[in-house]
Amino acid sequence: MDKVSSRLCGRFTQNFKYILAAEIRKFQPVGVKSIDIRSISTDKTNNLIIDFDIIVDTKYNELIRNALQYAIVAIDVC
Repeated sequence: MDKVSSRLCGRFTQNFKYILAAEIRKFQPVGVKSIDIRSISTDKTNNLIIDFDIIVDTKYNELIRNALQYAIVAIDVC
């Protein structure tokens, strides 16, 4: 995490937010109102832990949930 953050000059959280939003919109282009990343950290085995709030249009709730799952798997943080 420190290595990735240092390469991005401390902008990892903001960059990740934009990438995550773009990936979600790739799978489900409508319905996401906002994404707020609270924290990004790693556990002892270097798994990425993301704490975030996402506000969505309720009509698209299930579609966005699926898109979010695809987006998280698709993002290469390195």
